[in-house]
Amino acid sequence: MSVSRRLVKELISDLPLASVNFAFAYGSGAVSQKNERMEDKMVDLILCTKDPQAFHNENLQLNPAHYSFLMWFGPAPITKLQQSKAKVFYNTQIRTKTGRLIKYGVISEQDLKTDLLDWRWLYVAGRLQKPVFDVIEPTADIANWIEQNRLSALQASLLLLPDTFSYSQLFEKIVGLSYKGDFRMIVGSLKFNEVPGRCSSRLRRS
Repeated sequence: MSVSRRLVKELISDLPLASVNFAFAYGSGAVSQKNERMEDKMVDLILCTKDPQAFHNENLQLNPAHYSFLMWFGPAPITKLQQSKAKVFYNTQIRTKTGRLIKYGVISEQDLKTDLLDWRWLYVAGRLQKPVFDVIEPTADIANWIEQNRLSALQASLLLLPDTFSYSQLFEKIVGLSYKGDFRMIVGSLKFNEVPGRCSSRLRRS
């Protein structure tokens, strides 16, 4: 069970969506998990745009309070800040007109492509290896990059597993890959460059 597309679109209806060519919700606020209620959970989203500076410029006019003190810096410095770390700029703890809390990140289409095809940061790519909820359907190009990313995750996981394994072990390995790109996690003995396919995740079917 997932939240409805109508509900999530209503949650982001105050954002400038004209330049957004893909948006998805993820986490327990969007995709139900066992024995957890979704109603009161914050909904996490990521929006992809071809022109993040134009997005931030318009959003600063519509929703300046979303940016906290950063609103005073303007769209160019905010976009530059977005280019650091995992290439995503987040506005958090946003109370929508429906009363629901959301957190939304913004990423450029080019950075999304780089992460999905080359696992450069494995941050958004990692999230798209797990169940998500499409709020704005991806363009044909983005849908293809997402498919390649998921195929790469499957192939990398198969290389990390023993000769025999269960479906549960396979799914756990795929999910485990995504945490390698989450800066909140402490990186253990398996570094990013030790993941098969890290240098180029464009693995093909044999």
